[in-house]
Amino acid sequence: MLPGYTVKTQRLDNIWAAFDLAKSEKSHVEFDYHNETFCNLKGMKIDDNFDYKKEYLVKLFRHEQNLFYSGGSDSHTILKLSESLGLQWQSLITIVAAPTYDGEANNEYRYGINYATEGKHNLDVWNHDLAHWEEVYSDPNFMYKNGGEINFRADYVHFGKKFDHKKNYVTGQEKPNLIFYEGRWYTWYDSRTYSAFGGLHNVKHFFISPDMPEIYFQECRRLRDNHVVANGIPLDGTVLGKHPSFDRTILFDNPKTQKDMLVNEKNCLALMQLWKMGRSDVLYNWLSIINAHQQQQNYQVQWNNYFGYTPLLSWLIDIDSLESVNTSEFGLMLSKKTP
Repeated sequence: MLPGYTVKTQRLDNIWAAFDLAKSEKSHVEFDYHNETFCNLKGMKIDDNFDYKKEYLVKLFRHEQNLFYSGGSDSHTILKLSESLGLQWQSLITIVAAPTYDGEANNEYRYGINYATEGKHNLDVWNHDLAHWEEVYSDPNFMYKNGGEINFRADYVHFGKKFDHKKNYVTGQEKPNLIFYEGRWYTWYDSRTYSAFGGLHNVKHFFISPDMPEIYFQECRRLRDNHVVANGIPLDGTVLGKHPSFDRTILFDNPKTQKDMLVNEKNCLALMQLWKMGRSDVLYNWLSIINAHQQQQNYQVQWNNYFGYTPLLSWLIDIDSLESVNTSEFGLMLSKKTP
């Protein structure tokens, strides 16, 4: 079954459409990211010394593939692996963040662009210009037309005019999230993470694919092991999330820990450029739309003061036994701290 949101018997690709339907049906929303696979892994054997990434990439290349390539540790690891195997991508797609190609928000992509160019890869840079920003943020329902993201950014894959629903794409989603509780380590997957590519069913998530779940849990265990060696056994409720690559090829000299933010550093740079261009109206349009959206979406949605909302969990899994745990346990895991 394809991933998505379920309300009673109806399946939807967009979380906000799902919440709207749940409200009208007086029901609730369930998020499913390949639960039929990930919730039934107990007993699966994982060889820590086997390169599952290599095996999966070879399988993918039975058909032509396109890679979403930012030059960051995730996508660059995939590119380097394909090069070592002699595999040729149909194209590499870099979606930059600034309203002009020379904008400062695009600086973090320069290394990757140069690497792909020097390697003679078929690189396609998607630069969403000012007209694109105007179009996205003049639409009060833009968050219904992507994967559900409300972030201030214009580099949504869903709005890319070059995106081809008949082609095969690969993305570097996703770094492991771990939580320690009562001597065990667990991992989970949530709807906010999924929203970046939500509903694009011709995009494979390389590091968390149901076609090769061994990759994800192998990395979960490596992250756990590295953390314990460096820091010892943590307190209950300790979360390791969106960690910078611990065992993936890194292109940049100083990779930064990722954070869940509506407006991250590169998007702030894009915002500043828009301001200097005299287009603060684009930002105000976004603020107005998101304010209205927050007021409207109050059914089963908890918001903070920064337009952040509590995501839905698809599954919660013990990374060693691979046993699926009821997601209702997650709140207790987060709140309990041992001295």
